[in-house]
Amino acid sequence: MHPATAVVADIVAAITPLDPLEQEHIEQTLSWLAGTDDIFRREPPVTPPQHLVSYVVVVEVRACVPRGGGQQRVRSHTATNIAATRQVVHPVSGPMPHSA
Repeated sequence: MHPATAVVADIVAAITPLDPLEQEHIEQTLSWLAGTDDIFRREPPVTPPQHLVSYVVVVEVRACVPRGGGQQRVRSHTATNIAATRQVVHPVSGPMPHSA
């Protein structure tokens, strides 16, 4: 198994399923990873037919600021929210320290 594929397999194997369907998906994914190293898309839209996909959620922090505070309030609120939520969590080893 290619090292990159092994890392993905380790991450998937460390997931604790919340229901039987998730357990089934984990087993299917591990079976797929054990059978190929061709896990990254090489050509759009689907080559290889089964490949890894990642999704990112973008949050507009300023949309969460209470009204009536002005620009300084937006800056302060944004900085506070970013500082409070700035933590990287590795799916296998858990929370990771961040650098300032």
